[in-house]
Amino acid sequence: MQAVGGALSSDSEGGSSAAVDVSIAGLSFQVVVIAVFIGLTCEYVWRYRKGQRITPRTTPLSKGMILVAAYTLIIAHPGPVFADLDEDKVGREMTMVSDPEK
Repeated sequence: MQAVGGALSSDSEGGSSAAVDVSIAGLSFQVVVIAVFIGLTCEYVWRYRKGQRITPRTTPLSKGMILVAAYTLIIAHPGPVFADLDEDKVGREMTMVSDPEK
């Protein structure tokens, strides 16, 4: 959102209040997300130091579920969903990214 606000501001030569509002909304969203992240991190550290058991759920993985997930991806691979992409277009985009002069 900050990039959109900056783009709007550059197009209007600094006279657009909507561009400033979009930039402020983007900054506000960023502050909220960082505050939530800090809160969750503090809770994790607090529980860790308190001695509560915080462990990842690896028990299903140790009982063969990882094999089931792997075989499911082999059988029902998501690649065919994206088969309609134009390979020529993808190739041009890759060329543009690697060499902007072409």
